[in-house]
Amino acid sequence: EKRHGGYILPHISTAKSPQQVMGTLVKGYYARERGVAREDVYHVSVMPCFDKKLEASRQDFMDELHRTRDVDCVLTSMEVVELLENQGV
Repeated sequence: EKRHGGYILPHISTAKSPQQVMGTLVKGYYARERGVAREDVYHVSVMPCFDKKLEASRQDFMDELHRTRDVDCVLTSMEVVELLENQGV
């Protein structure tokens, strides 16, 4: 969307991706069921590509009321492999 300029924005879907939907569910439904404040839940997503990091950091996925993001952290698959290797797993 950023490479093509503003003319393309009206044609981009406004639906949330599965990653963002899960973040909303975890911080909304799950937190409520557990009796935990939404801002006390830290949601990590493991995804196959770097673009999901960019997606999670977009301003439109920020919950201004609770001052939290739907997804707090995104690790790529390769980052998880590297973390496990560094721990000798």
